[in-house]
Amino acid sequence: MSCGRTYVERIAEVVCIAAGGGDLAAVREIADRTEGRPRIEASPLNLDLLTPEQLARLLALANRSDERAESAADTAKQQP
Repeated sequence: MSCGRTYVERIAEVVCIAAGGGDLAAVREIADRTEGRPRIEASPLNLDLLTPEQLARLLALANRSDERAESAADTAKQQP
Protein backbone atom coordinates (compact mmCIF):
# COMPACT_ATOMS: atom_id res chain seq x y z
CA MET A 1 0.00 0.00 0.00
CA SER A 2 1.13 3.45 -0.85
CA CYS A 3 0.73 6.46 1.47
CA GLY A 4 -1.79 4.66 3.68
CA ARG A 5 -4.17 3.98 0.78
CA THR A 6 -5.60 0.62 -0.19
CA TYR A 7 -4.92 -0.99 -3.53
CA VAL A 8 -8.47 -0.17 -4.61
CA GLU A 9 -7.97 3.49 -3.77
CA ARG A 10 -4.69 3.54 -5.69
CA ILE A 11 -6.29 1.85 -8.71
CA ALA A 12 -9.14 4.37 -8.62
CA GLU A 13 -6.59 7.20 -8.58
CA VAL A 14 -4.71 5.77 -11.56
CA VAL A 15 -7.93 5.30 -13.54
CA CYS A 16 -9.03 8.87 -12.75
CA ILE A 17 -5.67 10.25 -13.85
CA ALA A 18 -5.89 8.22 -17.07
CA ALA A 19 -9.43 9.49 -17.72
CA GLY A 20 -8.29 13.07 -17.12
CA GLY A 21 -5.57 12.45 -19.70
CA GLY A 22 -8.12 11.46 -22.32
CA ASP A 23 -8.08 7.65 -21.98
CA LEU A 24 -11.56 6.76 -23.25
CA ALA A 25 -11.47 3.27 -21.72
CA ALA A 26 -10.84 4.85 -18.32
CA VAL A 27 -13.66 7.36 -18.89
CA ARG A 28 -16.03 4.51 -19.79
CA GLU A 29 -14.97 2.52 -16.72
CA ILE A 30 -15.67 5.46 -14.41
CA ALA A 31 -19.03 6.14 -16.07
CA ASP A 32 -20.01 2.47 -15.84
CA ARG A 33 -19.09 2.35 -12.16
CA THR A 34 -20.76 5.62 -11.18
CA GLU A 35 -23.76 5.81 -13.53
CA GLY A 36 -24.26 2.14 -14.35
CA ARG A 37 -23.91 0.60 -17.77
CA PRO A 38 -26.36 1.87 -20.35
CA ARG A 39 -29.10 -0.55 -21.29
CA ILE A 40 -29.08 -1.74 -24.84
CA GLU A 41 -32.53 -1.44 -26.27
CA ALA A 42 -33.41 -3.60 -29.22
CA SER A 43 -35.48 -2.03 -31.92
CA PRO A 44 -38.35 -4.06 -33.32
CA LEU A 45 -37.53 -6.09 -36.39
CA ASN A 46 -39.38 -5.03 -39.52
CA LEU A 47 -40.19 -8.39 -41.08
CA ASP A 48 -41.31 -6.68 -44.30
CA LEU A 49 -37.66 -5.90 -45.05
CA LEU A 50 -36.65 -9.58 -45.04
CA THR A 51 -36.55 -11.77 -48.12
CA PRO A 52 -38.63 -14.96 -47.94
CA GLU A 53 -35.38 -16.93 -47.51
CA GLN A 54 -34.24 -14.73 -44.62
CA LEU A 55 -37.64 -15.01 -42.96
CA ALA A 56 -37.59 -18.81 -43.29
CA ARG A 57 -34.10 -18.93 -41.76
CA LEU A 58 -35.18 -16.68 -38.88
CA LEU A 59 -38.20 -18.85 -38.16
CA ALA A 60 -36.07 -22.01 -38.27
CA LEU A 61 -33.65 -20.49 -35.76
CA ALA A 62 -36.51 -19.41 -33.49
CA ASN A 63 -38.05 -22.90 -33.61
CA ARG A 64 -34.70 -24.49 -32.81
CA SER A 65 -34.31 -22.11 -29.87
CA ASP A 66 -37.80 -23.00 -28.62
CA GLU A 67 -37.00 -26.72 -28.85
CA ARG A 68 -33.81 -26.23 -26.84
CA ALA A 69 -35.65 -24.22 -24.20
CA GLU A 70 -38.34 -26.89 -23.88
CA SER A 71 -35.70 -29.63 -23.64
CA ALA A 72 -33.86 -27.71 -20.91
CA ALA A 73 -37.10 -27.18 -19.01
CA ASP A 74 -37.94 -30.90 -19.24
CA THR A 75 -34.46 -31.81 -17.99
CA ALA A 76 -34.79 -29.39 -15.07
CA LYS A 77 -38.16 -30.90 -14.09
CA GLN A 78 -36.65 -34.39 -14.01
CA GLN A 79 -33.86 -33.43 -11.63
CA PRO A 80 -34.59 -33.82 -7.90
